[in-house]
Formats: sequence, C-alpha cells, structure tokens
Amino acid sequence: MSNKIEVSVYCLAYNHEPIIRKCLDGIVMQKTNFRYEVIVHDDASTDNTASIIKEYAERFPDIIKPIYQTENQYSRGVKIVTTYIFPKCQGKYLAVCEGDDFWTDENKLQKQYDMMERNKDIVLCVHRAKQINLKTGVESLYPQAQRAEGYVSVEEAIFLGGGYFPTCSFFYRYPFKMLPNAHGYVTGDYLTIVSAAVYGKVYFMDECMATKTFLLPSSWAYRHQKDVSAYIRHLQELKLWMDEIDRSTDGCYVASIELRKLKLDFEIDRANDKYRNLLSEKYKPILRKLPIETQIATRVRAYFPKTCCLLKQTVVWLKSRKGGNRL
Repeated sequence: MSNKIEVSVYCLAYNHEPIIRKCLDGIVMQKTNFRYEVIVHDDASTDNTASIIKEYAERFPDIIKPIYQTENQYSRGVKIVTTYIFPKCQGKYLAVCEGDDFWTDENKLQKQYDMMERNKDIVLCVHRAKQINLKTGVESLYPQAQRAEGYVSVEEAIFLGGGYFPTCSFFYRYPFKMLPNAHGYVTGDYLTIVSAAVYGKVYFMDECMATKTFLLPSSWAYRHQKDVSAYIRHLQELKLWMDEIDRSTDGCYVASIELRKLKLDFEIDRANDKYRNLLSEKYKPILRKLPIETQIATRVRAYFPKTCCLLKQTVVWLKSRKGGNRL
C-alpha cells in the first residue's frame, strides 16, 4: 500500500454526543487498499463530543486529525469547510460523514473509490442510506423513491435538490469546478451535486451503505423545524440561487430551474399551512410528482386538517411501537 493519502474524509461535529462514536466507528472500520485520513472539526461543542473525538484521535493517530474550536464558528458565519477543512485535505477524493450520521458498510470507501477510478468522467458518487427519525423512531430508505442505479442528469439534480441524496454518501473528486454562489444563498450538498452534474457526471449506486439520522436537536433540520420563518427564508434564498444557475449556464436548464422554483413555492405554501393553495392548477406539475400517499395526505390536510393530524399521529405511534427507533 502506498503512503500517499488517496481519500480525505471530513466530519463536521457539534453537540453530536449521542451519535459521534457510531460515526467514528463507521469511518475507522473501513477496509481499503489505499490510505485515507479523517479531518474531524468540532465547532466548540458544549457536550462531550470533543472529548470523544480526542479519544479516537489518540487511538487512531494515523487516521483521525481533529480540529477543535473554542468559539462556535457557524454562529459567526464562518464557512467551516472552505476555511478549516479543505486546506487540511491531502486526498484526490473527498468523502463526507457528518457527526450525526454513520457508515454501515466496511467496504463503502473502497466501492466508491473503485467506481471513480474506473470512470474518470464521474465527479460525484452517491448511494442510498437508511434514515432514522430520532423524534418518532420511524425508519425509511433515503432517497425514498424507487430509483435504478445509474447516472443522475443535470435536470434531476436541479429539481430534486441537495436533500434528495444523503450527504453521508457523498464521494467526489477534489477539487472540481463549482457553480457561482455569489451571495451565499446555498451551501453544502445542493451546491456540490448540481455543480458536479453541470460540469461532470454524478453516479448513483443502489446500495444502502450508511445511516442518516433526522432531527437530532443540534441538527440543521431540527433547528429549521422549530423556526419556520428561518426555513421559509432559506427556501426563498434557494429561489434566488436558481436565477444564479440560470445565468451561469446560459439558460440551458431553464425548464428545470423554473420547475424547481415552482417546487420551492410549493414548499413555502406548505410551510405556511396553505394546503388549499397546494391543490391549485399552478401546482399540478409538482403534486403529480409526489408519491400517491403524499398526494392523498395533502388533499386530506387541505379539506380535513384535524383528521389528517390525528391520522399522522396514529401512524407514527404504530410505527414507533415496532421498535424502529433502534440505532
């Protein structure tokens, strides 16, 4: 095995004490025929996350390279990945596993590495993950839609957005050309996947090789569920970024961009509980793309909101009774 580091894994951690051991275990268990490193950034956690990272760094000094902050950088508006992570990465490939997710296949890195080595046109490789809702205990495959293994088109990447493919599945060439993000409207997974699709190719592997947690109290999703106005502001900013994509690609994907903007309007109305609006003629192109059960739930919510709420609570309770909350 060469001493050259081929893959740099980066892990962002903040108050991830309940999951961080599983995250780091999933990384250090990887079986590869190449060297890899792990850049773990702790953003001044107030729980025991930093001490757990230190423990693993002492046990695996050749793999885990920690960065500890004494003041939270995210709250200061610092771009953590570009400011602290990228300058430390030595690999020609980057893989991502945030501190509230964990890998479950010991050959994950090797499989994605081999795929990228065989196909030099692939810029980003993604795969399925299991998602666990930590609030309800309900488990599901992520992405939930049935999708065959193969390439992801630019149009698909634009419409589906960054949240469709789990971030803990990302494995990409470093560096590669990125789309402009002049006003910082979008970060992370969405910027990565659309840029990769525009300037190269994205490949989806139909294997479940990780677990993604949902609604850990320190997570972005949890904070935005609690602060609906912040979530709506985020959706409105994404619409502005759609215009940036349109300009930078000379209108080549205008139809997909307009459909994505319509989907964002749909999400804004849903966040505002305007369910009657969702059934309007305007949103038919979006509604018919949703799973049939979601379409039915939307109609029930629009006309019988109290009934829908009761049914949802019952379904969640029944699923949680099956023990779906076990990590």
